[in-house]
Amino acid sequence: MSSGGIPPNDDPSPEEILRALREAITNNPRLDDMPVEEIARQLVLEGHLEQEPPLTLVEDALDSDELPPPYFVEDRSEPANMELERCDACGLAADSLSKLEGDRLCDRCDAVFWTAQMLQKSDVADEAEIIATLAFAAHSKYESLRDEKTRVTFSGNFAHKYPSFELVRFVEDVPVIRLRKAVVEVVRYTGSELPRRVRLRILSKFADPDEVATLYQRVLQQENLPVFTDSRGSVSWQYEDAHLVVDVGPREEIHFTRLKQFAGYPQTVRFSFPMPSVIAALCKALIGIPRKPGRDGSKEMFAVGLGDHGRSKFKKRHTSIPACVAWYLGEREKNRQPKEGRLRPKERRPRVAKMLNRHLFGNHVLVDAPWSPGDPVWEDAREVGPRFDLTLLLLQGDTRFKRLFAQ
Repeated sequence: MSSGGIPPNDDPSPEEILRALREAITNNPRLDDMPVEEIARQLVLEGHLEQEPPLTLVEDALDSDELPPPYFVEDRSEPANMELERCDACGLAADSLSKLEGDRLCDRCDAVFWTAQMLQKSDVADEAEIIATLAFAAHSKYESLRDEKTRVTFSGNFAHKYPSFELVRFVEDVPVIRLRKAVVEVVRYTGSELPRRVRLRILSKFADPDEVATLYQRVLQQENLPVFTDSRGSVSWQYEDAHLVVDVGPREEIHFTRLKQFAGYPQTVRFSFPMPSVIAALCKALIGIPRKPGRDGSKEMFAVGLGDHGRSKFKKRHTSIPACVAWYLGEREKNRQPKEGRLRPKERRPRVAKMLNRHLFGNHVLVDAPWSPGDPVWEDAREVGPRFDLTLLLLQGDTRFKRLFAQ
């Protein structure tokens, strides 16, 4: 067996920032007109980077000779120094704004409010579904799914595009989704349909090792992979982007020169896979014992870096919905450093409270002139926020994850 340690939470490299800028400016040439602070934020909000980059590295990338046209488009209908208007809800610059009850909202905020309103009217009560559904609205913006044909197409593509998530149902035209606790996938030999190994991706510290082993066993049966009581096998693991990844395979792989000789996977001990009971015991040891309030966390192992969805206690819907929206609109500013332009509570909370009153509560529930530290939504947002951000990270990272672990 081999193990991988938990890597430090490093900033994006200059190469990653340069690549992200190329993608972002190709999609939105006006990005170059924004202040460097806004560019750094947009790289994360639009899914080009998982973590906000240092401003000095963004400035270096903008000045780089490796970022030539067509990424910077100078021929525009508006003057090059035109300043974009800001969304009244999140305060970010946007190239298009729509009106909602007198406020001008960007596409993402419009989608978040619409989704929150639909969830309030529905019977969706699970916190994990509420957080994931609102994060998906912020990630994907609004996509009309009222047409049955469009829904069928969306449902058929969802699992492939977002394998870490489960599409639960639709509420009106809003897809209600949930983050899985574990995912099991098959990695195949290059140029062949024969399975090379089974990959377990554990996303929650509350993933039951026996349930993970059951998913593993199901794949063994579907792929007709041999298992014996004396199967030797090989197992390796690593941690990356809030995933505990466990790769399970035979002790000896099929040599690439012999792949074409087999019409199906060979049913021999030599190429057999470990028993599910072995995998259950291994996952239990790797995840560790999730820390509970007031208890020692020294036995958490890799659980310390995983999500906590699936826990037994969770927030009620009337709390979690406004908490998620408040976090998205501005409370996540608390994660930014003062030197990066972080807005203080007295600068952001009156705006957030006003938006919640107008577009979510429908009346004056929160004090917004200026704001009240006694309103529980601020503490609720602080608790829900990391779960919301983790969900956004995993939505953005499903494609990136495939690239990271493709080898």
